[in-house]
Amino acid sequence: MKISNILKSNNLKQIATIFFNLGSERNETNENFRLLVTYRKSKYSKLNLDEQIINLNNELMKEYTNLDFEVSGASTHQVIILNDLNINRKVFLEKLYSKIQRLRFDYTVDQFKEIIIASIFAFRGSQDFTRGYYSVDILRDNISDQYIKDLTSILFSLDDSNQLNMNFRELQPEYLEGKERNPQLRINLRWFYDKYGYQVYNINRYKYDILKSNENLISRIKLSSGLTREFMERILFYQENIIERKSFMNKLSSIALKQEVENLRSDLEFDYENIERSDYTRNTTIVNIANATLPDECVSCKNQYLIKDRSFYLKDSSRYYLEIHHVISFGSDRSGDVLENLVKLCPTCHRALTPNRANESYQKGIISNILDNSDVARDYVKNFVSNPESKDDLVEFVYEKLK
Repeated sequence: MKISNILKSNNLKQIATIFFNLGSERNETNENFRLLVTYRKSKYSKLNLDEQIINLNNELMKEYTNLDFEVSGASTHQVIILNDLNINRKVFLEKLYSKIQRLRFDYTVDQFKEIIIASIFAFRGSQDFTRGYYSVDILRDNISDQYIKDLTSILFSLDDSNQLNMNFRELQPEYLEGKERNPQLRINLRWFYDKYGYQVYNINRYKYDILKSNENLISRIKLSSGLTREFMERILFYQENIIERKSFMNKLSSIALKQEVENLRSDLEFDYENIERSDYTRNTTIVNIANATLPDECVSCKNQYLIKDRSFYLKDSSRYYLEIHHVISFGSDRSGDVLENLVKLCPTCHRALTPNRANESYQKGIISNILDNSDVARDYVKNFVSNPESKDDLVEFVYEKLK
């Protein structure tokens, strides 16, 4: 399969499966990439991991993704992706992410969530009955500052992200011993099985039998009730303190690295066993996350007016009142609830963007200011415009969505 054809595809299952499961660089050349899925025999399954079940799984993966999976060795499936565009891994993943963002609006919120969860966990995931997780490695070869940001954006847009958890190994003892392991995304095993066990059945009958045969163990697992520190804060911490500083950490002496790790562990209140803290919860809505993380300024008029002339102090607070605005409006469709699509506006600018409330030129001026003042929002809008370098096209696209 060629990258050029994949990037033209409107099959979200196909695009998401590659984005979350692109294999390591080993055994690759500059001419191709590999999508790789592998699993091992488990004592928890009643099935024999034989040629028949492996071939069945291969056909199921083909049917689900419309990708050319082939069996490659014992319980290993791969897709060879020809790099006909001659792009590197980082660029390929960025293009896949942009495609996911464009395609999400062709699906309902539930359909999009189902495909994303299945694409992340159903192919390479494995069960942990002791801790109550279904876990999947984030492959080191794919990790970059941008990939983690893109991954974070997708995950935060899922309304059930409270069931997610992240386990990064850079602060664990093995890292100090030079044993670098892949970080993991983990999801509550009971929640995953109850809601999406059938997707595992559609993709891998052997993995599904492991879950089906242990329903009694799964039923005892406690569901998460709120967005815990183990996910939201840890993935942001990982992005800001580990990924962005990895090259710095790799240059430290063993003594200096140990001290740096201890400092980071202290900052995060990290524990070796990744014990859940049920007393620490946050509202799971993406709007609340945006409200907590975006600067307290109007991204449109901040260079034209003083905030005190456009807003007011919140009661018993030194913070000004600002409103969260969807740069691209999708009406009642919540698919637009992604961090890159949210900005803070003063009440005046926000109200002025109500359809048919202000003159076209005035509304386009506000939109233009938003795109000038928010690199994140501008890059997000570029995903939907055929000529992304044209400022006029970007403004026109956003304006048309107001109607």
